[in-house]
Amino acid sequence: MLVTSTATKNNKTDNLLINSAVFNDVDKNYRTQDNFIQSSFMILDFDNGKVTPQAFEEIFFTKANKANKRSFVITNSFSRSKDKPNNFRVFMFYKSPVMSIQQHQIIFDDISNTLKLNGYEATTSGLDKSCRNGIQSFYIPCVNRNEQEYAFFRKHGLDRIKDINKYGIDVNAIIKTANVIQYTDKPMAVTTSNRTHDTELKITEKRQEIQSMTEGRHKPFFDAAISMRTLGLPLNEIECELKLIAANDSKMKKKVPGIMSSLRNYK
Repeated sequence: MLVTSTATKNNKTDNLLINSAVFNDVDKNYRTQDNFIQSSFMILDFDNGKVTPQAFEEIFFTKANKANKRSFVITNSFSRSKDKPNNFRVFMFYKSPVMSIQQHQIIFDDISNTLKLNGYEATTSGLDKSCRNGIQSFYIPCVNRNEQEYAFFRKHGLDRIKDINKYGIDVNAIIKTANVIQYTDKPMAVTTSNRTHDTELKITEKRQEIQSMTEGRHKPFFDAAISMRTLGLPLNEIECELKLIAANDSKMKKKVPGIMSSLRNYK
């Protein structure tokens, strides 16, 4: 990416496209949300809103406290110019991959909310909402031959490979602390558990195991809920985890209310 960022182009269409997602190549129209498998980073596109490149860097690294620093590359968009100084793109990296479109959207919403807390509303920030869909492709960084003075490429929290483990987005932590109400059909009491590292690993392994299955997923889906109950997770967290596992599978999603009803009688 560093090498391509210095390449000078006459038109952005002369460049290559990049996509953060890995897709299941089941047909020629494979780049769809239904075929999404996972992603290791988030691409954000800013279209000349109020957020400047410098403001983004301050919020997510240079002026952030240690816990809120993030690993990312920030670069000009091809269309960045004197009239559009806030056209830029950001590549933010995860500590562990997101395994569904829903997880991707939780992370996007968390980033958007961080901008809002720093005074940049979604309606004025310039952040392109289409980035939330998880399947968008973008042209890789380059220099616009006609706007060379507006090209830039900077990285933060990426001096060493292990820095991603330190500053990368903690996907599981954000998902766990996200507002439960937005993932449930009916509001329910929110209880927070103190998950151990071992518990997190077991839940992640179970989620990945079920999502990798192509058939016979429904019994393991119910068994996963029982296992999480045995691990001590409160009902609201189990419901969140089940919906994350189900992702875009409408049949599995419909089973969640029935499973939760059964769990309430489970001892």
